[in-house]
Amino acid sequence: MKKISQILALIILVSCSNNQHQELKSSQIAESVFTNNEIHDLETIMDFFTDQISDSENKNIGDCYQKFFDRMKKNSDFGIFEIGIPFENQIQMYDRIDEITFQNIWTFNKSWKPDLPGTLKSIGIKYNSKYVDFLELFGKESEVVNNYYEDLMSCGDISPTMVADVLINHAQYDIQDERIRLLIAIHYLTLNDQYERKEKY
Repeated sequence: MKKISQILALIILVSCSNNQHQELKSSQIAESVFTNNEIHDLETIMDFFTDQISDSENKNIGDCYQKFFDRMKKNSDFGIFEIGIPFENQIQMYDRIDEITFQNIWTFNKSWKPDLPGTLKSIGIKYNSKYVDFLELFGKESEVVNNYYEDLMSCGDISPTMVADVLINHAQYDIQDERIRLLIAIHYLTLNDQYERKEKY
């Protein structure tokens, strides 16, 4: 009986680890938009985000994201916007993905900050990109993603309304869906880059 329990536990453990990326790889939407190499890079982005917001190696995805949203909400109640991902780590993550993948998600614009002189480089979601195509197609089967996509198209980038929506209504974003985790990872990594980057244009 003990041996059967150990075998079942092993099967469940292997199944969970194998399913970590199964949904994105097997998603017809992702496969219709991205190449296999780009999907691998997207998984690198998601893994990086999950690792950065997790406080232990033994992590449950649901608990990990819930703690992150709870912390973000608590901080926002005090007027603090701090994602808590060291920017140096994020730059290193960029180096691990292909430049083409990066360009199929993000673009650089000019920005200005009152406390810094000159014109600065600021990242944003690339309006005409594979990632936006992915959101459009995904939105056809998910109302919350469609709303996110439409707001993105209206504003041209992540707006304060979108930031508030993902934070306040995060329960509507099913983080068990790998595609939703991709959206959340790119959403918060974009905001972290916008907040932390101090590079001259």
